[in-house]
Amino acid sequence: MTERSRPWDGTTTGDATDAPYDASTEWAELFRAILPRSESSANKGGVVLGATGFSDYNATTPGANTARIASGIGWDYGQWHRSDANVDFTISTPAVSTRVDRIVLRKSWSLQTVRLTRIAGTEGAGAPALTQTAGTTWDVPLWLVSITTGGAITFTDQRYNLSGVGSIRLASAAYTIVGDDMGGLVVQSSTNTVTLPAANSMPIGSEITVKATTTGATVIRSGSDTIWGSQSGQTVFWLAPGDAYRFKTDGTSIWYVVSNIPAMVKLNEQAVSGSPQANFDFTSAHIPTAGFRHLNIKIKGRSSAAVTTANAIATVNGDTGNNYDRELIQAAAGTISSTENIAGANAIVGDVGGSSSGANVASQIDLLIEDFLNTAWQKSFRSQTAHKALASSGNVYVEDHAGFWRSTAAITAVRVALSSGSWEVGSVATLYGIV
Repeated sequence: MTERSRPWDGTTTGDATDAPYDASTEWAELFRAILPRSESSANKGGVVLGATGFSDYNATTPGANTARIASGIGWDYGQWHRSDANVDFTISTPAVSTRVDRIVLRKSWSLQTVRLTRIAGTEGAGAPALTQTAGTTWDVPLWLVSITTGGAITFTDQRYNLSGVGSIRLASAAYTIVGDDMGGLVVQSSTNTVTLPAANSMPIGSEITVKATTTGATVIRSGSDTIWGSQSGQTVFWLAPGDAYRFKTDGTSIWYVVSNIPAMVKLNEQAVSGSPQANFDFTSAHIPTAGFRHLNIKIKGRSSAAVTTANAIATVNGDTGNNYDRELIQAAAGTISSTENIAGANAIVGDVGGSSSGANVASQIDLLIEDFLNTAWQKSFRSQTAHKALASSGNVYVEDHAGFWRSTAAITAVRVALSSGSWEVGSVATLYGIV
């Protein structure tokens, strides 16, 4: 049994006798070990996620008989590669039938290079084989390039993304990386169709999260795989608009739906410091115009006024007209009551205590605004409140507020003020977006 460790200084002590290290083999072996997503991929390499999404080594056709590969960063069998400019390949027109070529990253031990390389196919014979011989030549696939006798070029994406958990192969250039979560890569398809990678091409337990657009999405199995969700043996899985689902592979032939993720992202947080603050204002600088379906505002705070109860009042888009309808159900000391307000100038979304409520007492408000970008319907909200007016029976409240804003406009601003006083120092309001 032989044990080895590296790297070390010098060449004479302990395992340093292995030095100097061979770059294409020994250093590459080290990099492969510290890049598990590359090593676990079927082709021992792939593409690094770019700053603007999965754009590295993008393929386009700038002109006839030309395949252009954009700049990018990738790994090939432990070797780092970077291309900082477009690389063009001539794709000759076949004479008799369609031909399929490959664009790959090719590592050569003898040349000591990794280069973008075109592997020419044979007319009517399908895609040419990869060369994957360690110690000699190793190809990492990027694109299949199909060209007809009429010169029409079609690209098929074979890039593996090394920035997610496992090595996620995206089957179409239409995908956009929209983030990462604890389970893996989050992808979205501009064509509303996402094809999962082949389950057997992924390490066991690898996960991918698919986010649907505002028009929904269809997730399709690869080959003979199955998607095991609410029913077995599904070939497709439908995502409702704005939904995000996480899929996990068994590494053989099944993708399991492991969770429906109500992806919740903190968009802005406002904390009162120094002196009381009149409003919590979430504006167009904080509220997105796409990518989320619902808004959630969570408030922990109290009023600066000498009162036991101050209403938290909300307005949207600066509208202070009589355009708000609401209903309140309130419970205290076993007694339930309700009140309503029609055509109000604002909407009460909760109650908070003031200085008369006693020291160190703050109320909690959880305000949900659904479908805030929908321009077909009036906007609705629901808010739950925990409010302690006084430390005595009948003065600790649980409240459920619901209401409507009489407008179909998309919400671009929300203000939450108080009926008495201002938000006391230490009060905090946090805005979340929910997909």
